[in-house]
Amino acid sequence: MTFTDNEKKAVVALINSCMATSGEPIEHLGWTWCDVDDLVDAGWDQKSAEGTFGSLIAKRMIDVDEMAFRDACPFSIDAEKAAPIWKEAQQQAAA
Repeated sequence: MTFTDNEKKAVVALINSCMATSGEPIEHLGWTWCDVDDLVDAGWDQKSAEGTFGSLIAKRMIDVDEMAFRDACPFSIDAEKAAPIWKEAQQQAAA
């Protein structure tokens, strides 16, 4: 699957948010909750965040739990699938 630069940045932002919230490294996250607000908090405007989030759902990076309770966050990101994108970004930042 090919991801745009914007989608890759979003994956990194979502994983960073998950790690900050959980205190766990990416290797221990598995499927972890995420939300459009995580992208807004990382600098996306609301409309762009929603579009990018939708693209990641369409590409199956983010899963929608149709059975989630009404007040529960129904979205989760696959940290195992996201790890190569996140690690590439870390390597580029260190270079």
